[in-house]
Amino acid sequence: MKKVLLASAVSMALVGAAQADGHGGTYAFDKKGAHQFVTFKISHLGYSWLYGRFNDFDGQFVYDEANPENSTVSV
Repeated sequence: MKKVLLASAVSMALVGAAQADGHGGTYAFDKKGAHQFVTFKISHLGYSWLYGRFNDFDGQFVYDEANPENSTVSV
């Protein structure tokens, strides 16, 4: 579960950083309305999939324009 949340957070951060158009800084996740959510799926005994969704979460990411490898994500 933690891996799914981390992967989701990183992908959201990367999309947000790409949309930042070269503006470094701290960005909070947009929690208003239905703009963002975290989804996951879990294998059930190898026969079917169980799907789930988290609507309530919080986080931010810091985009360091000069040194992207120093950027961070917090969820």
